[in-house]
Amino acid sequence: MSSLSGATDNRVRDLEFSSESGLSKQELLDKLENTVNQVKATIIQVSDERLTQIKEIQGYQFSGIGNAIHLVEHFSYHTGQIAFWVKMLKSKDLGFYSNVDLNKRNKKE
Repeated sequence: MSSLSGATDNRVRDLEFSSESGLSKQELLDKLENTVNQVKATIIQVSDERLTQIKEIQGYQFSGIGNAIHLVEHFSYHTGQIAFWVKMLKSKDLGFYSNVDLNKRNKKE
């Protein structure tokens, strides 16, 4: 978010993966919701100029819009990892598509 908002990048990535005791389910959900809300607020306020401006982010060259697309893709990737592990550890279908017929074919126009 800092690369889009212009805020100082205070992230200490190694500490994000070194938790000794972990967080409770509610703490994790609150942290996730807060992060998603911060991202949405950042994307809403970012200028058109910043969306087209190329910046180096963690060694890669991204436009602002490219950065936003990467952020969504990265979030989706980790969400899939979490869903996979929950599904495997709980040995159950998570029901993401329980009300959808996934065998239904697309309509031709």
